[in-house]
Amino acid sequence: MKPRCRWLIDGKLTPYRLLVALIENRRIGGKVRQEHVADLGSIDGYLLPGFYPAGAPAVDKWRHASVIARDEFWKYVRVVLARLANRVSAEAADSIVAAIAQRIPIPTADDIWAADLIELKSAARSFQYFHNHSKERIEHNARTRSALDREDAELRQDADENAANMVKAQTEVLERLSRR
Repeated sequence: MKPRCRWLIDGKLTPYRLLVALIENRRIGGKVRQEHVADLGSIDGYLLPGFYPAGAPAVDKWRHASVIARDEFWKYVRVVLARLANRVSAEAADSIVAAIAQRIPIPTADDIWAADLIELKSAARSFQYFHNHSKERIEHNARTRSALDREDAELRQDADENAANMVKAQTEVLERLSRR
């Protein structure tokens, strides 16, 4: 569970990804040999509260991402450990979970509830934005429709005046032609 070191790329500190694997040690011919049993998952280091020396950020977006990532990680760990029940005893699985939990905290029900609340607040803000945007578009369309109706009325009035002037002009042309 040793993380890769963080790298300074373009002046920005890039966090590591914590990879968790189950390794079995055994002695063969007097030498210790390791066998990779299973990958238990991985998680971005910056989503772990222990990543920050001054403590975890008090930002809702980070808290939500952290809880969701840790919850998914632990769901996968449980699935893998259940699949390995023929190789790993229940006591060993409990000790593995305890060792991992020291580094990657298991989200509590309160953490998950708070993350759900953050997600619902975000959805409510999105719906509020779309509602306000729709209202603005409706008001804009109403103003545009009103302006178009006024312009249409003016054009109809101009068309009626032009039609009357055209009739007068045609009548005058016919009168002048009939005088000849």
